[in-house]
Amino acid sequence: MRTCLALAFLAGAAGAMPAAAQEVYTFLKQENWSAAGVTTDAEHFYFCAVKGDGHGGENVWLQVWRPDGPTEVVTVMLGQGHTPTSAAFDIDGIRFPLEQRDNGEFQTPEAGSDVVIDAMQRGHRLVLQLQGTSAAESFDYDLGGFAEARAAVAKSCGAS
Repeated sequence: MRTCLALAFLAGAAGAMPAAAQEVYTFLKQENWSAAGVTTDAEHFYFCAVKGDGHGGENVWLQVWRPDGPTEVVTVMLGQGHTPTSAAFDIDGIRFPLEQRDNGEFQTPEAGSDVVIDAMQRGHRLVLQLQGTSAAESFDYDLGGFAEARAAVAKSCGAS
């Protein structure tokens, strides 16, 4: 279900919701990072996320969102053609391993998500490293604008 909620992901979420709630709002669109949400009504958001732009054509989506409760997580969604068995972020030389979810996505551990998000806010470059049955892959993300996109979600959706 989380993949349906994902801007491949926000647009997919809007299609899965009742007709009255199918509006996607973009709070901020920048070169590297965007912030958007899907509403349940005029004032409440069902789903809000900060999305790393630039790799959707390669079937790789990186987003920060709040799946349950107050904890935010960073999720990596992979489309066809990617079959990694492990994934990690390298943020300015510091490695952060990701956990594989039952649905094939990778995510920061809930207990360590705040550390990763803090590093993303302060950092300059994030490299997503995928390893598995095929050749290793890596995807670079410029972290410029990430803090602003996250602040736009906080203002519009009540995220911290």
